[in-house]
Amino acid sequence: MQFSASASLPGMLLSSGMDGSIRAWSIEEDKLSSVDMRLEVESEGILTLQYSAKLGIVLSGGIDGALRAWKIQGSAMTPFASAIDAHSGWVRALYFHADSGIVLSAGDDGALAAWRLEGTEITPLARSSEEQLEGIIAVQFDGRSRYVLSGGDDGVLRLWHLTDDALMPAAAVPRAHEGAISSLQLHHPSATLFSAGADSAIRAWRIAKGTVHLLAEVPNADSRGVLAMDLRADRPVLLSARHNGTITAWGLEGNVLQLLAETPVTLSARTLTMQFLSESGIALSAGTDGTIRVWRVKEGQLVPISRALGRKR
Repeated sequence: MQFSASASLPGMLLSSGMDGSIRAWSIEEDKLSSVDMRLEVESEGILTLQYSAKLGIVLSGGIDGALRAWKIQGSAMTPFASAIDAHSGWVRALYFHADSGIVLSAGDDGALAAWRLEGTEITPLARSSEEQLEGIIAVQFDGRSRYVLSGGDDGVLRLWHLTDDALMPAAAVPRAHEGAISSLQLHHPSATLFSAGADSAIRAWRIAKGTVHLLAEVPNADSRGVLAMDLRADRPVLLSARHNGTITAWGLEGNVLQLLAETPVTLSARTLTMQFLSESGIALSAGTDGTIRVWRVKEGQLVPISRALGRKR
């Protein structure tokens, strides 16, 4: 799920699912409503989605191993570029840096790949020389330093440097998490990386001069692991989702991660993805029941204010 403001489509949210569809929504006065758009989608299940309102471009990756790009024009979204054989397996992680046109992708084949979106082409730039055989789940990118961060099923946090034609290994934390790293989020202004994993932990890391240092951690954020995260853009406030559907908000104060708010009730479905809307203080979540929920941070709680039924994963 990806949200961004746009002059032509203000307050637009895009959601995708295992049925291969992409749907558009709008948020007005805290109400989530479906947007009538003509979508020419020819894809199998879509696992990851990136949306740039600045360029009006959507990128996706899914179970067929392909990368696809669409252009939003008025009320229509039409395909204009693709890399059909990007990965030999599911594409689980995707990152689009709109200013440079750089696309990063990774998936079940253990390969990390860099691409450039130019005109109507998705052109390969670089590919990791060593594959993480257990698969990559999460990818982040810092456009200023050109550092790439990846994490996956082996629990290793890896730092890479992207040159014009190569992904060069820079550093690695062998046991960043016990078990899979399920999510990574980079707070660009402070060069702070947040990671979450199947070991129930949330950790904050400082990225500097090609090194990765542990800043803070919550060892038992959830008894069965943290599935998804998102960050406020204006300050290091982190959203995390537990297996029981509960969503919590954490703040980084110095070297301590503090609990700021949480949902008052658990949900019957697992939360798979989230988005923080910094300007309005609203949080969005989507889960295995196909429902998109809207929350507002209020008096130490994340209070539900709206929801809409999408399609089940």
